[in-house]
Amino acid sequence: MLVQVEYSDRGPAPGELECGGAPDSAAGEALVHHGRHALNAVSAAAEKARRAGDQQARLRLVIKPGGDANLLSGILAAYAGRPDARQVDILFGGATDRADHVRDGRADVALLYVPFDDVTGLDHETLMVEGRVAILPPDHPLASRSQVTLADLAQETLPRWKGVRWTGAPEAGPGPEITNAAEALQMIRLGRTIAVLPRSLAQPMHPGLVYRPVTDAPNSELVLAWSQDDRRRLIASFITAAVDACGTT
Repeated sequence: MLVQVEYSDRGPAPGELECGGAPDSAAGEALVHHGRHALNAVSAAAEKARRAGDQQARLRLVIKPGGDANLLSGILAAYAGRPDARQVDILFGGATDRADHVRDGRADVALLYVPFDDVTGLDHETLMVEGRVAILPPDHPLASRSQVTLADLAQETLPRWKGVRWTGAPEAGPGPEITNAAEALQMIRLGRTIAVLPRSLAQPMHPGLVYRPVTDAPNSELVLAWSQDDRRRLIASFITAAVDACGTT
C-alpha cells in the first residue's frame, strides 16, 4: 500500500450554496445548513457511482494537520497489512470543513472531532475518547491551580470557533472569532482569550502558556467518519483496520 499526501485547494463543490449575507433568522440559517448538506449529497452520490466501478480506486482520507492524535501511522500500518489494501491519498482540510469533503465526494473518509465537527449525514466509529484542557496565559488567576472546572471558566472570554455550532464549553462573553488552534494560541498569548481544547489538539504544549485539565468538561471523541450510504468494501476494510489499530470495539 502506498500513501500519497495532497493539499486540497479546491473551491466550493458544485451545488454548494453561496449566500450574499448572513441569514435573517435562526430558521434561515438552518435552511441554508440543511440545504447545503442535501446538495452536497447529490454531488457525492454521482462521484461514488463513478468510483464504485473502479476496481483500482484509491482511498481518500481527509484530516487536519495535527488532528490525528498520533493514531494515523498505526492505522495506515494496520490497513497496509490487509489483503485488499489500496493506496491511501491523504488530503489536508481546514479546521471545520473536513466533513463536507466526505459529503460532497472529495474524500471517502475523515478524521473528525465530536462535538466540534458536524457529523450530519455521516456514520462514524469512535477511535479515541479524551478529556479537555484549558489553555491559559501564565499570569491568569486560574494558572496557579492544578485543575479547573467549567464553573471556574463561566465568566471567562472564550473564542468563537468559525464554523463550529457547539463546543461543550461555557457560553461566556463573546471572544475573538478564530478558525484554528494556531490563531487561538496567538490570542491567548496576547491575553485576549483562553481556550478549552481536546487534550490531543493541545499538543505540542507551548512553553509560554499554562495547560490545566477541565475535570467536568464533556469528553471529546476522535472519530473516523464516512457517508451513511457508502457501503463499498473499500470503506469497510479501512474502518475495520482503524478500529483494530486503535483497540476500539
